[in-house]
Amino acid sequence: MELQLEDRILTGGVLQPKLTLHHIGVLVNSIEEATTAYRELNARISKPVVVASQSVRVCFVDMDSSVAIELIEPTAKGVSQDLLKRGITYYHLGYLVPNFDLALENLAELSYVHIQTFQSEAFEGRRCAFLMSPVLHLIELIEQA
Repeated sequence: MELQLEDRILTGGVLQPKLTLHHIGVLVNSIEEATTAYRELNARISKPVVVASQSVRVCFVDMDSSVAIELIEPTAKGVSQDLLKRGITYYHLGYLVPNFDLALENLAELSYVHIQTFQSEAFEGRRCAFLMSPVLHLIELIEQA
């Protein structure tokens, strides 16, 4: 897919693919328990989806904002469960990208480390990738529909 001018931003004199913040990923022990508090605030909550390749179950909480909260419940031992056991609940920022491959390439040039690419059931099988930023923050790229 060729990028249109509106799909790019100027960064350091170079046109880069636009990253649109989609969600903030947070770890929870139980989606059912965590959604109780959001339901009391009249949030819209998606049906939980198992993302098998990541050993998690996720759902999205919409609080009438352009950015959702992704609740992430580990379903097996792994990094997310280890973080949760240590009390770390912030996990990542998820960004929609109009050109997935170009975004990966450009972020690599900016010293982001590509960790994994997978197809996510939470996004109708579209490609997603986790990357670590130069300041050790985890981000997720999501292929735009």
